[in-house]
Amino acid sequence: MRTLLVSTLLLLTVSVSWANEKLYNKLNKLYLSDRDKCMEVSKKVMKKKSTESIPYYFASVIYYDKSKESQTLKGTYLQMNRSVISAAKFEKYSGDNDRELVQWDEHVSSLRNRAERLIKTLDKNEMGDLSLSLLESLAKVESLSPFYKQEEVDDLLTKSVIQDVESTAVPTDFVRVEGQFYGMPSGNENVLSYNAEEEKKLLDLINKERAKRRIPALSWNEDLAKACRYHAYDQGTQGYFSHASNDKINDKLVIVGSTFDRIKRFYRGNAAGECIAAGNQQAEKTFQQWLNSDAHAKILLEHDSRVVGIGFVQVEGSPHEYYWVLATGN
Repeated sequence: MRTLLVSTLLLLTVSVSWANEKLYNKLNKLYLSDRDKCMEVSKKVMKKKSTESIPYYFASVIYYDKSKESQTLKGTYLQMNRSVISAAKFEKYSGDNDRELVQWDEHVSSLRNRAERLIKTLDKNEMGDLSLSLLESLAKVESLSPFYKQEEVDDLLTKSVIQDVESTAVPTDFVRVEGQFYGMPSGNENVLSYNAEEEKKLLDLINKERAKRRIPALSWNEDLAKACRYHAYDQGTQGYFSHASNDKINDKLVIVGSTFDRIKRFYRGNAAGECIAAGNQQAEKTFQQWLNSDAHAKILLEHDSRVVGIGFVQVEGSPHEYYWVLATGN
């Protein structure tokens, strides 16, 4: 019986591998002859079976090609960002055989090199919001290492803001100096809420809206709330407004980590999305602000999300004083 089971599993593995190779050859032939047709067929396969990895590879390659052909900087960003998002989907659903079949390492290397150049160009042209968005997308691709490595940030900090702090007071991942956090959090930070009642009021408003649309209610998750309060506080004390974590070093903001990398320091489940807002003191105003934004409303009303954390923090003397962060999980 055991021999029969092993043989059956082996046949299934061979069958899946053969099917993937057949699909790869079909899409590769289309890619070489008619790129638009290749994209069309790839999307049809994705729609029919969203966990099929090969179509995401070709989508990533085609968007990458289009990024090189774009005549505008924003167009280049849009195509490149789509390429990276498709790459993340390929990694999520692919196995070792798939990656070897498509020569994945070669494509990832091309993505990394082009993305690095594009991020620098976006920053030089004062399009920092787009460079941050691209960096956050890149963080979801496991094969791509962060552009700002922790040791580089630590090195900068040693030469500037923490030169008068005892070395024994500096943990591995972060340091708090004069009320500010530097580097990435450990996950043990516990920033106090400015008003926990307003946080819960916002949750009630969201669940009432979900109920109207027959979407299951979100349950409170304290670990996600800690992640949100930390990020709200960090934005206020470091003087930035972004999903990515930043440190102000020598009066210049430096990205030290992505949204989901930060959240997973606090939360062990699968984070689904994050909303940020600033300047409002009432939950109602923040709720309406997010609900009126398609991107934020999509996160609030995501059917598959089950838990949520909310952080509301006041930082006196900061650019916006009041900071809201919400994170959902599956």
